[in-house]
Amino acid sequence: LPALLPAYTGLNFISEVEHLSLVLVPKKPLLVLLGGVKFKTKLPLIKKFLTIADKIFLGGALASTWLKAAGYEVGISVVDDDLSNLRPLIHQPKIIVPSDVIIKTVNGEIEKAVATAVPVGGNIVDVGPETVRRLSEEIGLAKTVLWNGPLGYFEGGFATATDELASILARHTTPARTVLGASLRTVLAGVTTIVGGGDTVTAIEKLNLMDQFTFISTAGGAMLDFLAEGTLPGIEALKASQAKFRLA
Repeated sequence: LPALLPAYTGLNFISEVEHLSLVLVPKKPLLVLLGGVKFKTKLPLIKKFLTIADKIFLGGALASTWLKAAGYEVGISVVDDDLSNLRPLIHQPKIIVPSDVIIKTVNGEIEKAVATAVPVGGNIVDVGPETVRRLSEEIGLAKTVLWNGPLGYFEGGFATATDELASILARHTTPARTVLGASLRTVLAGVTTIVGGGDTVTAIEKLNLMDQFTFISTAGGAMLDFLAEGTLPGIEALKASQAKFRLA
């Protein structure tokens, strides 16, 4: 349609692009926090940000998959089937994973365990308190934080670490002030926090912290695609429409 009719970008679309672009040329240090289940949806983002971020933390099933690919026991934890694309990243110094985890034992008990010593039959359901403390320290050193995805089995009720992370980030964020005529980057102070992902936003909303972050993206998978590629098919179509119809 943009090839047939003059097309314009909506206000929310503009806000998404402007704020997500802050992460592509960030105030440093940049800390990237990634959770969730499927590595294949996050792998392009991880590869992209290995050249941009100072540190990339993996939580959720991403951490379980990384630990398995590194040769550690993960019990019956949820992992990706294909580990081949992940193995080249195992020794990347920028990537950090949990040092301790919360597991569900074969007897149904909830216990803390060293991440690299999960017992056979154990199921990793969340990251542990030591890991949360380390993340708090890393956030305190960062100038920009990108967060996408819960740190544990959020939909199964294991939301402790995710909730704690949301609260820590909120405390460190200085929300952008609105200054008419000033560029977005010039009015950002403190830690710039960009967050997204369905469960991530659910956690933040539950804690009544929706107004405590620099920007909360509602783009879903398109957020990951934009950050990995720097553009989207819809953006390119709009650019072509502007050129064709000579739009201002």
